[in-house]
Amino acid sequence: MHEEEKKRILIVDDDNDSLELCSSLFASRQYQVLPFQSPQEALQTFPEMSANIALIDWELPHFNGGELAKRLLSINPDIQIIIFTAYSAPERVQESREIGVFDFISKPIDTHELLLKAEKAFERYNSIIEKRLLEVEMERLRDSLVGNSPVFVDALNNIFSAAKTKETILLQGETGTGKDLVAYAIHRRSPRNRHPFIPVNCPVLTESLLESELFGHEHDAFTGAKFTKKGYFEAAHLGTIFLDEIGELSEKVQSALLRVLDKGEIIRAGGTRPILVDVRVIAATNKNLAHAVQEGRFRLDLYHRLSVFCYTLPALNDRKEDIPILAEYFARSIGGKPLEISPDAKQMLMAHHYQGNVRELRNVITRAIAAAKGMTILPSHIDFGEDSMRLSHEQTKDILDQEWGPAKLKFEEQYLRYWLDKCKGNVGEMSRMIKRDRSDLYGRLKTFGLL
Repeated sequence: MHEEEKKRILIVDDDNDSLELCSSLFASRQYQVLPFQSPQEALQTFPEMSANIALIDWELPHFNGGELAKRLLSINPDIQIIIFTAYSAPERVQESREIGVFDFISKPIDTHELLLKAEKAFERYNSIIEKRLLEVEMERLRDSLVGNSPVFVDALNNIFSAAKTKETILLQGETGTGKDLVAYAIHRRSPRNRHPFIPVNCPVLTESLLESELFGHEHDAFTGAKFTKKGYFEAAHLGTIFLDEIGELSEKVQSALLRVLDKGEIIRAGGTRPILVDVRVIAATNKNLAHAVQEGRFRLDLYHRLSVFCYTLPALNDRKEDIPILAEYFARSIGGKPLEISPDAKQMLMAHHYQGNVRELRNVITRAIAAAKGMTILPSHIDFGEDSMRLSHEQTKDILDQEWGPAKLKFEEQYLRYWLDKCKGNVGEMSRMIKRDRSDLYGRLKTFGLL
């Protein structure tokens, strides 16, 4: 529930003087007041009201306030109800509690006490709604961060253990491993979860634009700056800012970021006045920042400030057992028609080498869903795309840097992966294409865990 949303209070009292007193009291406190003398009219209108709180007199015509409270709660279990009466009978208090009433107040009304109780009732309503929204969001995140391989589960457990701290977190990992999802999950598990989460894709913005976007600018700070603008750090105050691909930051922006982390303050472009901000920083990179520091491309002091907690997300190729689970999840959730994946298709997916990690697998399943005519994804529906057949420059260099024996094995593995993908998992076809004995080929494929 957003703070700017109106507080809506339902008041049911057959005493017109009491009804008017309460209505004017809460209206003067910016509540939206819904007054009724008749409990029947209140019940008829209630489903369309979406009231947060209800004030109900116990003594009502036709049925008492306890019965009305019971009926209101059956329609909306979240509404917080306060019952008032001219008689402070203990049995009524007990009955009210058993119904699920939030609080009880005696007449004549003490307006100060009533306002305090109403504010507490609204806070409780708000916390119930926030908790439900958080549970829904956490369930969505659990669905997005799919996998039960030990390496993946251990990585997430370690990462989320740091979520409740205030410290910066550096997430490392290949492109497509889900660093953005993990960053958001950290935020949702942190004490800052009711405040903003601001993601920033650093490489997309030029140096001057990134500085302005991060820290804001004053009026006339540069050509075209016709007004003062708050930056992402001010917008994320009390919340979390996620700096994706932080290894791309220029030296100037690195220095400004260090000021934020060290002093908790920013200076807008064109300004001189420091502005205090309380922001938790989560950074991510697909590069090795330690190497960047050694090469002089990244500040050592900033690296140490960012990596108070430093975690590496495992590549999909390092958690092969999660591929069928992820594939089935995508097959259920993409395109509106949940499909099954045949065993041969799963085997084909397992054999592939994913340069793009989970993101690439999702794209493969998306194409397979479009190609499938029935309700099952078959090997013939799977298209890895030409780019996935090629080794990246980094992968090639990694192989070349090894000794003869390991390098030879690595090249053979990549060669077999290429042809297995090209033949869509058909080992017989692969045997004919590369002119190698089928039984021998099966043995080599099993040696590399491709079957």
